Amino acid sequence: MPLLQCHGLTNPRGMADVSLQVWKEQLRYAVDVAAARGAPSLWLGGFSTGATLSVYQAATYAPVAGGLLLFAPALRLAGGLGELTERLLRHPVAGIVDSAHNRVKRDIGRNPFRYSSIDIAGARELSKLIKELEELDAEAWRKIASQPMFVGYSLADDIVDLPAIADILRRHSAARAAVAIPKGLGVPHSNTTLSRAVRAPDGQVLEERNPYFERMLTRLEDFVAGCLTDD
Repeated sequence: MPLLQCHGLTNPRGMADVSLQVWKEQLRYAVDVAAARGAPSLWLGGFSTGATLSVYQAATYAPVAGGLLLFAPALRLAGGLGELTERLLRHPVAGIVDSAHNRVKRDIGRNPFRYSSIDIAGARELSKLIKELEELDAEAWRKIASQPMFVGYSLADDIVDLPAIADILRRHSAARAAVAIPKGLGVPHSNTTLSRAVRAPDGQVLEERNPYFERMLTRLEDFVAGCLTDD
Protein backbone atom coordinates (compact mmCIF):
# COMPACT_ATOMS: atom_id res chain seq x y z
CA MET A 1 0.00 0.00 0.00
CA PRO A 2 1.37 3.48 -0.85
CA LEU A 3 2.24 6.14 1.72
CA LEU A 4 -0.97 8.17 1.92
CA GLN A 5 -1.09 11.85 1.07
CA CYS A 6 0.33 14.05 3.86
CA HIS A 7 1.67 11.06 5.81
CA GLY A 8 5.36 10.96 6.65
CA LEU A 9 5.78 14.73 6.53
CA THR A 10 8.18 16.54 8.86
CA ASN A 11 5.63 19.24 9.67
CA PRO A 12 2.18 18.41 11.13
CA ARG A 13 0.73 21.49 9.40
CA GLY A 14 1.29 19.68 6.11
CA MET A 15 -1.80 17.61 6.92
CA ALA A 16 -3.97 20.70 6.34
CA ASP A 17 -4.56 19.84 2.67
CA VAL A 18 -5.26 16.16 3.22
CA SER A 19 -8.16 14.62 1.27
CA LEU A 20 -10.00 11.33 1.67
CA GLN A 21 -10.68 11.32 -2.07
CA VAL A 22 -6.96 11.56 -2.82
CA TRP A 23 -6.28 8.69 -0.39
CA LYS A 24 -8.78 6.56 -2.30
CA GLU A 25 -7.26 7.50 -5.66
CA GLN A 26 -3.74 6.71 -4.45
CA LEU A 27 -4.74 3.24 -3.30
CA ARG A 28 -6.72 2.53 -6.47
CA TYR A 29 -3.74 3.57 -8.57
CA ALA A 30 -1.52 1.11 -6.70
CA VAL A 31 -4.13 -1.64 -7.15
CA ASP A 32 -4.44 -0.89 -10.87
CA VAL A 33 -0.66 -1.03 -11.35
CA ALA A 34 -0.45 -4.39 -9.56
CA ALA A 35 -3.38 -5.78 -11.56
CA ALA A 36 -1.86 -4.58 -14.83
CA ARG A 37 1.32 -6.49 -14.00
CA GLY A 38 -0.66 -9.70 -13.76
CA ALA A 39 -0.83 -10.15 -9.99
CA PRO A 40 -2.87 -13.38 -9.47
CA SER A 41 -4.44 -11.95 -6.31
CA LEU A 42 -4.28 -8.59 -4.57
CA TRP A 43 -3.87 -8.28 -0.82
CA LEU A 44 -4.37 -4.91 0.83
CA GLY A 45 -2.84 -3.92 4.12
CA GLY A 46 -2.30 -0.88 6.24
CA PHE A 47 -1.95 0.63 9.68
CA SER A 48 -4.67 2.65 11.44
CA THR A 49 -6.28 4.86 8.76
CA GLY A 50 -4.54 2.82 6.06
CA ALA A 51 -6.11 -0.36 7.43
CA THR A 52 -9.57 1.20 7.43
CA LEU A 53 -9.09 2.43 3.88
CA SER A 54 -8.02 -1.08 2.85
CA VAL A 55 -11.27 -2.51 4.23
CA TYR A 56 -13.30 0.12 2.38
CA GLN A 57 -11.51 -0.44 -0.92
CA ALA A 58 -11.83 -4.21 -0.61
CA ALA A 59 -15.59 -3.72 -0.48
CA THR A 60 -15.94 -1.13 -3.22
CA TYR A 61 -13.26 -1.75 -5.83
CA ALA A 62 -13.67 -4.80 -8.07
CA PRO A 63 -9.97 -5.64 -8.73
CA VAL A 64 -9.36 -6.20 -5.01
CA ALA A 65 -9.70 -9.92 -4.38
CA GLY A 66 -7.05 -11.53 -2.24
CA GLY A 67 -6.98 -10.70 1.43
CA LEU A 68 -6.68 -8.01 4.08
CA LEU A 69 -3.75 -7.40 6.44
CA LEU A 70 -4.87 -4.92 9.07
CA PHE A 71 -2.85 -3.38 11.90
CA ALA A 72 -4.70 -1.37 14.55
CA PRO A 73 -7.54 -0.58 12.12
CA ALA A 74 -9.39 2.62 12.96
CA LEU A 75 -12.85 1.24 12.23
CA ARG A 76 -14.25 3.49 14.96
CA LEU A 77 -12.70 5.88 17.46
CA ALA A 78 -12.26 4.64 21.02
CA GLY A 79 -14.22 5.59 24.10
CA GLY A 80 -17.82 6.29 24.97
CA LEU A 81 -17.60 9.62 23.13
CA GLY A 82 -16.10 8.06 20.01
CA GLU A 83 -19.23 8.44 17.88
CA LEU A 84 -19.80 12.00 19.10
CA THR A 85 -16.19 12.87 18.29
CA GLU A 86 -16.60 11.48 14.77
CA ARG A 87 -19.72 13.59 14.21
CA LEU A 88 -18.05 16.75 15.52
CA LEU A 89 -15.07 16.20 13.23
CA ARG A 90 -17.43 16.09 10.24
CA HIS A 91 -19.15 19.33 11.30
CA PRO A 92 -18.15 22.53 9.39
CA VAL A 93 -16.96 24.13 12.63
CA ALA A 94 -14.10 21.62 12.71
CA GLY A 95 -12.61 23.30 9.63
CA ILE A 96 -12.73 26.69 11.33
CA VAL A 97 -11.02 25.36 14.43
CA ASP A 98 -8.43 23.64 12.26
CA SER A 99 -7.62 26.86 10.39
CA ALA A 100 -6.98 28.66 13.66
CA HIS A 101 -4.97 25.71 14.91
CA ASN A 102 -2.75 25.82 11.83
CA ARG A 103 -1.82 29.44 12.47
CA VAL A 104 -0.08 28.40 15.67
CA LYS A 105 3.56 27.47 15.08
CA ARG A 106 4.05 23.74 15.56
CA ASP A 107 6.80 21.33 14.70
CA ILE A 108 7.65 17.69 15.19
CA GLY A 109 9.32 18.35 18.51
CA ARG A 110 12.18 16.22 19.79
CA ASN A 111 10.54 12.95 18.84
CA PRO A 112 10.66 12.25 15.07
CA PHE A 113 8.31 9.26 15.44
CA ARG A 114 5.23 11.29 16.26
CA TYR A 115 4.05 14.89 15.95
CA SER A 116 3.74 17.08 19.03
CA SER A 117 0.15 17.72 17.91
CA ILE A 118 -2.27 16.19 15.41
CA ASP A 119 -3.88 18.25 12.67
CA ILE A 120 -7.67 18.20 12.84
CA ALA A 121 -7.87 17.89 9.04
CA GLY A 122 -6.45 14.38 9.07
CA ALA A 123 -8.83 13.29 11.82
CA ARG A 124 -11.74 14.86 9.92
CA GLU A 125 -10.97 12.85 6.78
CA LEU A 126 -10.70 9.68 8.86
CA SER A 127 -14.12 10.38 10.39
CA LYS A 128 -15.57 10.69 6.87
CA LEU A 129 -14.03 7.35 5.94
CA ILE A 130 -15.48 5.71 9.07
CA LYS A 131 -18.95 7.03 8.17
CA GLU A 132 -18.69 5.73 4.59
CA LEU A 133 -17.60 2.34 5.90
CA GLU A 134 -20.58 2.20 8.24
CA GLU A 135 -22.95 3.03 5.37
CA LEU A 136 -21.82 0.16 3.13
CA ASP A 137 -24.65 -2.14 2.10
CA ALA A 138 -24.94 -5.85 2.92
CA GLU A 139 -23.43 -6.92 -0.40
CA ALA A 140 -20.31 -4.83 0.23
CA TRP A 141 -19.89 -6.36 3.68
CA ARG A 142 -20.29 -9.84 2.19
CA LYS A 143 -17.39 -9.07 -0.13
CA ILE A 144 -15.26 -8.04 2.84
CA ALA A 145 -16.25 -11.16 4.77
CA SER A 146 -15.35 -13.42 1.84
CA GLN A 147 -11.67 -12.45 1.82
CA PRO A 148 -8.99 -13.78 4.21
CA MET A 149 -8.28 -11.28 6.98
CA PHE A 150 -5.43 -10.85 9.44
CA VAL A 151 -5.68 -8.31 12.25
CA GLY A 152 -2.93 -7.28 14.63
CA TYR A 153 -3.81 -4.86 17.43
CA SER A 154 -3.03 -3.94 21.01
CA LEU A 155 -5.49 -4.36 23.87
CA ALA A 156 -3.88 -1.24 25.38
CA ASP A 157 -4.87 0.84 22.33
CA ASP A 158 -6.87 3.88 23.46
CA ILE A 159 -7.24 5.42 19.99
CA VAL A 160 -9.31 2.86 18.08
CA ASP A 161 -12.49 1.13 19.17
CA LEU A 162 -11.56 -2.44 20.17
CA PRO A 163 -15.17 -3.74 20.10
CA ALA A 164 -15.35 -2.68 16.43
CA ILE A 165 -12.31 -4.85 15.68
CA ALA A 166 -13.87 -7.78 17.56
CA ASP A 167 -17.10 -7.30 15.63
CA ILE A 168 -15.53 -7.38 12.16
CA LEU A 169 -13.66 -10.55 13.13
CA ARG A 170 -16.80 -12.16 14.56
CA ARG A 171 -18.84 -11.74 11.39
CA HIS A 172 -16.01 -12.69 9.04
CA SER A 173 -16.85 -15.87 7.12
CA ALA A 174 -13.53 -16.46 5.32
CA ALA A 175 -10.21 -17.48 6.86
CA ARG A 176 -9.22 -15.10 9.61
CA ALA A 177 -6.50 -14.72 12.21
CA ALA A 178 -5.85 -12.15 14.89
CA VAL A 179 -3.05 -11.27 17.26
CA ALA A 180 -4.19 -9.26 20.26
CA ILE A 181 -1.17 -7.82 22.05
CA PRO A 182 -1.76 -8.26 25.81
CA LYS A 183 -2.90 -5.12 27.60
CA GLY A 184 -0.29 -5.61 30.29
CA LEU A 185 2.47 -4.87 27.78
CA GLY A 186 1.11 -1.36 27.41
CA VAL A 187 1.74 -1.10 23.67
CA PRO A 188 0.06 2.12 22.46
CA HIS A 189 -1.68 2.53 19.11
CA SER A 190 1.27 4.15 17.34
CA ASN A 191 3.73 1.44 18.40
CA THR A 192 1.76 -1.58 17.15
CA THR A 193 4.06 -2.05 14.16
CA LEU A 194 7.25 -0.76 15.77
CA SER A 195 9.87 -3.51 15.51
CA ARG A 196 12.69 -1.45 17.01
CA ALA A 197 12.83 1.30 19.61
CA VAL A 198 13.06 4.87 18.35
CA ARG A 199 16.08 6.59 19.85
CA ALA A 200 17.28 10.18 20.02
CA PRO A 201 20.79 11.02 18.73
CA ASP A 202 22.05 10.73 22.30
CA GLY A 203 20.69 7.18 22.55
CA GLN A 204 17.70 7.97 24.75
CA VAL A 205 14.67 5.80 23.96
CA LEU A 206 11.83 7.98 22.69
CA GLU A 207 9.45 5.19 21.74
CA GLU A 208 9.53 1.61 22.98
CA ARG A 209 9.36 -1.22 20.47
CA ASN A 210 6.43 -3.60 20.40
CA PRO A 211 7.75 -6.64 22.32
CA TYR A 212 5.07 -8.74 20.63
CA PHE A 213 6.17 -7.74 17.13
CA GLU A 214 8.03 -10.93 16.21
CA ARG A 215 5.18 -13.12 17.43
CA MET A 216 2.69 -11.03 15.46
CA LEU A 217 4.83 -11.20 12.32
CA THR A 218 5.28 -14.97 12.60
CA ARG A 219 1.52 -15.45 12.93
CA LEU A 220 1.00 -13.21 9.91
CA GLU A 221 3.49 -15.15 7.78
CA ASP A 222 1.91 -18.49 8.75
CA PHE A 223 -1.57 -17.19 8.00
CA VAL A 224 -0.70 -15.84 4.55
CA ALA A 225 1.27 -18.98 3.66
CA GLY A 226 -1.71 -21.12 4.64
CA CYS A 227 -4.11 -19.04 2.56
CA LEU A 228 -1.87 -19.18 -0.51
CA THR A 229 -1.46 -22.95 -0.11
CA ASP A 230 -5.24 -23.37 0.04
CA ASP A 231 -5.55 -21.39 -3.20
